[in-house]
Amino acid sequence: MIRTSLMQVTDTWPMGADTLGVNFRPSRSNRETMRGPLLGQAPRGEAPLRRATPFLAAMLAGFAAVHLQVQESRSASFLMAIVLGVLLVASIPLVSWEKLPSMATTLPPLLLVGIVGFLRETSTDTEALTPLILLPVLWLALYDSRLGVALGISAVALALFVPFIATANTSVVPGERQSALMWLLVAAFTGFAANGLVRDLRERANAFEKTSRLDALTGLQNRRALDTQLPLETKRAAALDYPLCIAMLDLDHFKLFNDHFGHQAGDRLLEEVAERWNVCLRSHDTLVRYGGEEFCAILPNVTLDGAVRVAERILEAMPDGQTVSIGVVQLAPAETADVALARADTALYEAKCQGRNRVAALPTPDVAAPAWTLKLRASARAPEAA
Repeated sequence: MIRTSLMQVTDTWPMGADTLGVNFRPSRSNRETMRGPLLGQAPRGEAPLRRATPFLAAMLAGFAAVHLQVQESRSASFLMAIVLGVLLVASIPLVSWEKLPSMATTLPPLLLVGIVGFLRETSTDTEALTPLILLPVLWLALYDSRLGVALGISAVALALFVPFIATANTSVVPGERQSALMWLLVAAFTGFAANGLVRDLRERANAFEKTSRLDALTGLQNRRALDTQLPLETKRAAALDYPLCIAMLDLDHFKLFNDHFGHQAGDRLLEEVAERWNVCLRSHDTLVRYGGEEFCAILPNVTLDGAVRVAERILEAMPDGQTVSIGVVQLAPAETADVALARADTALYEAKCQGRNRVAALPTPDVAAPAWTLKLRASARAPEAA
């Protein structure tokens, strides 16, 4: 731990960073960021229709193209298939997918397989229709799991080979079984290969998204994550009717520390205080590196007095010779995240003006108390670095 105070710096200058005797460990973020809708990870209630549109459009276009080329008395079956496809498109937004089991989203592509199988049985030109059976498999490969792909390939196998089982051998066109086997293999290899590629891309995208929201030095969430999470926490607190507090923290005289000990020692100090402060917070609190030596803590379900006590614990947890100034506010009803953050920054400024190494809390604005009234709660420790 750091044993040298800033008051001793002028007496012992110059001093190398290796003389500090600090045993730093990398800190960990106390909560992972929420993943965004990457590569098909969209809310289940809205995803099926958006995902289905290109595949259904391609299949209906295929039906129409085959219908125009095939001249036979059973052409009504093509019209029936088109009607079934249109009904399928129309029914998707009417279904409450979020209330159904996750495997329910495989039903639309499986129904498409059934429609193609129906057309193959009512048409003499099965070879023109068979390639369309790959579209549902690609749908499942892009947006579903391996199990969904396996179900799709099983449906393809039924659509291709059940007619052979129920039909006399003399009525089977030579080479038709071999063609069906070829298309089944193509569907299987294409489906699993595409699904594996999509899963790999999704994992990479999620890893990148997580990394982009973390501070590389301290392992805490960064400003970008705060801009996303704080409005969510504000809405959640309003919906569940519990208090939400914000604390802004700023290391005192950090520039002087950097100038005397070097930036590497400054980095290690940031890592040290981030780990110490995380210990002072609850599991559902969030500590964010706001920028430079400034941090922000989101404290849900705690009143202003409770948040001040948390901030005072942070004061006591500082390494010897180092101090921090903290500004704390509690969100007012209907107050936005940006306004509350600005008030917390104002409280931090007041803590700095009052001598540093202390907590400054602004009362929640209401009718009885005028806004921006400052309530100072000085720390029991003497301000060593004021």
